[in-house]
Amino acid sequence: MTDPFLFQNSYHPEKPQRMVSLIAQYLNNEIDAIGKWSWSEGMASGKACTARPSEKGKPTPKTSSGLFETVKARAVAMAGRGVSGTWAGHSGFVLSDDGGLKTPWGEGTWGAIPTLDTAEAGGTDRLFFDFAGTKHMVEGFTTEKQKGGELFMTSVRCADGEKVEIVL
Repeated sequence: MTDPFLFQNSYHPEKPQRMVSLIAQYLNNEIDAIGKWSWSEGMASGKACTARPSEKGKPTPKTSSGLFETVKARAVAMAGRGVSGTWAGHSGFVLSDDGGLKTPWGEGTWGAIPTLDTAEAGGTDRLFFDFAGTKHMVEGFTTEKQKGGELFMTSVRCADGEKVEIVL
C-alpha cells in the first residue's frame, strides 16, 4: 500500500500530460518521470530545446561549439572507417561533418544550439538533431575508452521529454 499524496496541478496548461507523469512517478515508481516538466509552463527543456540557429529562416548546422567539434570529429573518424552509430539501439545513425544526418527513419540535420542568455540556458553547450519531423536536444557526452573512444550521449525529444541513448 502506498502513502496518500496530494498534488495541485490546476495552474498548469498541460494538466492531463502532467498527471500521467505524476502517476508514473508516484504510483508506478518511475524515477524522475516529472523531471521533464518545468515549474511553470511547458517542458523543462523549453526554449533551449527548440532553439535553432537560423539563416533566412532555415536551420544552419554550421554554428560551432566545443561539443559540436567533438561530435563532428567522431563522425569524421567513423565515416573514414565506414561505420555508423546507434540511436536508441537502432544502427544506421550517420552524421556528416556538413550538418547532414541519416537515420533509420530518414534524413535530417544536426548542429550546435545557440547559447541563450545565462538566466535561461546557463550557457550550456547543446546540440540539435532534427529528423522525421521531430526535434531532439543533446547536452554533453561520456567517452568509453575501452571501446575505442565511443561517445555516449543522451537525446531528449523536445515534444515530450523522452530520453534515448546515442552511441557514436
